[in-house]
Amino acid sequence: MSTPKRQLVEQGRLNLDDPAGKHVPEIDEMTLLDGSKPNKRITTRMLLAHTAGFSYTFFNEGVRKYSEERGLDEFDPGRWEDYKTPLIAQPGEDWNYGTNMDWAGKVLEAITGQTLGQYSKENIFDKVGCKDLNYASLFDQSALSRMAGLHQRSPDNTVAPREHFRGAQFDSAGAGCLGTLEDYLKCILIMVNEGKAANGAQILKPETVNDMWKDQMPAFPDADAKQPFKRNIMPSRPDLSNPTIMDDGMPKGWCISACLTKAEWPTGRSADSMWWAGLPNLFWMADRNKGVVNMILTQNFPFGQAEIMNTWLGAEKAVYDSLA
Repeated sequence: MSTPKRQLVEQGRLNLDDPAGKHVPEIDEMTLLDGSKPNKRITTRMLLAHTAGFSYTFFNEGVRKYSEERGLDEFDPGRWEDYKTPLIAQPGEDWNYGTNMDWAGKVLEAITGQTLGQYSKENIFDKVGCKDLNYASLFDQSALSRMAGLHQRSPDNTVAPREHFRGAQFDSAGAGCLGTLEDYLKCILIMVNEGKAANGAQILKPETVNDMWKDQMPAFPDADAKQPFKRNIMPSRPDLSNPTIMDDGMPKGWCISACLTKAEWPTGRSADSMWWAGLPNLFWMADRNKGVVNMILTQNFPFGQAEIMNTWLGAEKAVYDSLA
């Protein structure tokens, strides 16, 4: 989601520090969980940095209860209305992972007059050579018929198939893009190659990419005291996620694109690398200092399984060892 938004900045069509309500007025109508009004307007930068205050139903018990009481569910039926949940923090004052990117996608659609899928296909996916990467508005049945199955690991450690979620009925910037590992890596590569794709297409300017690597966390009040990456993310849906261990002893930050590593990892990953994940244990990483990107897609719930994370990091170490 960060790449198309930064293209709009390059084109002079978007200022990240303007209120997002300038483009999507309904975001200014959102309240906190207690019903109070936010003390400031949400900006697009806050949305991209996950400091706007939104969370997910599966990562916050208050948001889960709010949605359940009103029949809202971002998975099924997955309407845009299901994503309009209250803030859990004042805008720009803390980091919380949630539906921020989905709101950012609505900002892009308001500016361009296109769906997120249409814009991304024309300006990114086609240019980098993606064949199987797209959003809901441009899915076709042949692609959907080739989707990898989902699985669920139970508390007794057995693994069984589970049904796919219905998914969002709009182009969800946070969780609505489907594709192959090869196509995803083509897009991630842009971040370690000064905005250029493997086929030579210039998607972003080098200076834009450099700016996207900057840590956004020191900008909010009491950042040192709040220490958002010293707090583990506790799930409100244990079937979907284990606790997300953020306090693992490794210093972190958050840039416009993803989580930043602030120290070298035992795998060989450089300090100042970026990484993040998707809920069915989908992990990716970009190391611009050593020119390495990687990804593992497992389609397995709940999130944060040690077996899967160890497999990912073991494969990553093997890659770095081979480059030594």
